[in-house]
Amino acid sequence: MIAPNGVPCCDVSDGHRTDYDVRSGAYWVPIEGQWMQVPERAIIISCFVPADAV
Repeated sequence: MIAPNGVPCCDVSDGHRTDYDVRSGAYWVPIEGQWMQVPERAIIISCFVPADAV
């Protein structure tokens, strides 16, 4: 899928709801039971959408 700005992006079928936390301005999500920081590049291309932004 290509975003309107021409940048490749995840397809809507790639996403799923998850818990998240904000730590020092960065998003963190649990992956297989371990909390991991969401890469900034994933947020820029809209592959990570905070629950309150939907």
